[in-house]
Amino acid sequence: MYYAKSTNGFYTHEIHGDNIPADAVEITQERHSELMAEQSEGLQIIGDKDGYPIAVDPDSLLTPEELAERKKMQNKAQAESLLQASDWVEAPSVSDPESDPYLTNKADFVSYRNALRKIAVNPTPESVFPDKPEEVWS
Repeated sequence: MYYAKSTNGFYTHEIHGDNIPADAVEITQERHSELMAEQSEGLQIIGDKDGYPIAVDPDSLLTPEELAERKKMQNKAQAESLLQASDWVEAPSVSDPESDPYLTNKADFVSYRNALRKIAVNPTPESVFPDKPEEVWS
């Protein structure tokens, strides 16, 4: 079994014949299995300075700016998801005292949703999410 840093790929003579990149280094089948297990746990396989495959945390390959941008986009997506999950609060019958039951603490949900909207519109890497209020029905 071989690993080539230039292609970030694994090769065998049985499959690839003589078409194995010149920079390929030999590894054991056991090491290949270890790397595949680590990859399935979320690590990324890259070549080290000598061309041997190692598994690393993908975040360790990003700059601080890239990490901050990723966290910002994750916070935006989470806020949008939480807003969607609480859309039911906007139904007219939910806070209509004429309906039975009705939500008596809709104002708490309005505040919650406004805080989520602020995060969705202007996310930051350090966005702090509000606690979801408990539903109080009449």
